[in-house]
Amino acid sequence: MKVTVEQINSNLRFGDWLKNNTVYVPPVLSCAMAALVWAGGSRNDSFDAMRHAYWNACITNTVSAEVSAAATSSYEFTNPNVHNEHVMDLENNAIGRNIGGNFPYLIGMTIVQEEIKATARNGALTVMDDASNEKGSGVLVPSN
Repeated sequence: MKVTVEQINSNLRFGDWLKNNTVYVPPVLSCAMAALVWAGGSRNDSFDAMRHAYWNACITNTVSAEVSAAATSSYEFTNPNVHNEHVMDLENNAIGRNIGGNFPYLIGMTIVQEEIKATARNGALTVMDDASNEKGSGVLVPSN
């Protein structure tokens, strides 16, 4: 799912979003931790793409797509610089929300994890061609 800069502008930073939405803090942070444990902490590669997709699928699955979009978009713009790393993450976030919405009310997320892995293998997630690019401005390419 491709996004444009106009679609990803957020005025609320993640810490402020959490303060304003305390009821959602437990599932948002629990899903973030589950995604980190499942996919690891790498940056700008297929594991990063799968982590973002899983985080959003989990929030969508346990709360809603709207909460997932609001929380994870504010997370991306805690750092105000808009560049390809943000675009990559936001595209993968949107795909994760779609996947999570296809599996409502699941307790175990194994089915969702397998769907995200298949999506990555099929090249539908977005990664950077140069994962070592620390400025996050590498070229965005399909995940396969």
